[in-house]
This record gives sequence, structure tokens and C-alpha cells, in this order.
Amino acid sequence: STRVRSSAASDVYKRQKKDTVLINVPDMGILTEGFGLSDAIEMARDAIGANGITLQDLGREIPVPSDISDIDIKWYF
Repeated sequence: STRVRSSAASDVYKRQKKDTVLINVPDMGILTEGFGLSDAIEMARDAIGANGITLQDLGREIPVPSDISDIDIKWYF
């Protein structure tokens, strides 16, 4: 964790933590985060791409996406 000395810096740190967006890609075993939605989406795209390349390098199939109705979102909250 980051140490902060002034209250202003502390507020910025807390605000950054509060704005963290988590993205889960359960079919690929990915959980990633970013500061704000656009950063989180960029991080998820990078993770999906890297995971896909790794699966291909290992000769494995890229998983077929689950149907959205099969995902229990209550688990995430």
C-alpha cells in the first residue's frame, strides 16, 4: 500500500481506490481492474489478448463464451 503524509494526498489515494473498476472474464479465468471504466476495459482487453495468445501457444482451445443468462451475477456482489 502507498503511504501518504498529507490529508490532501490521502484524499486522492482514497478517491483512486474508490474509482477502481473490476472486470471479471470467468470463461478465461481473468479478473482485472482499472481506475475508471475506460482504463478497466483497456486492462481487460490486454488480459484477454495475452490469455488468448498463451492458450494458442500451448495448443489449447480458446473457450467459447458462456451465455450471459448462465452467469450468476449475484456471486459478484
